Amino acid sequence: PGDHCLVAVEAAGEVQGLMAVETKVRPSRLDPGRWVVYVDFVEVAPWNLGVAGAPAPRYGGVGSLLLAEAIRMSMG
Repeated sequence: PGDHCLVAVEAAGEVQGLMAVETKVRPSRLDPGRWVVYVDFVEVAPWNLGVAGAPAPRYGGVGSLLLAEAIRMSMG
């Protein structure tokens, strides 16, 4: 409990994607001396996936938007 922050993208009254981010910052493995947050998972609604042979996604870029928020959280 309290180990994660859930971030959601909502549009048209539905959740379009969800991300779980750890609430405690940790030292960066790639850039020693910097602190980052770690993303445990990112989920995108199936109707937003770009899959060959499937209808075009309703909302593109949902996963990228969630990861951009994780980057913003790391910098703040």
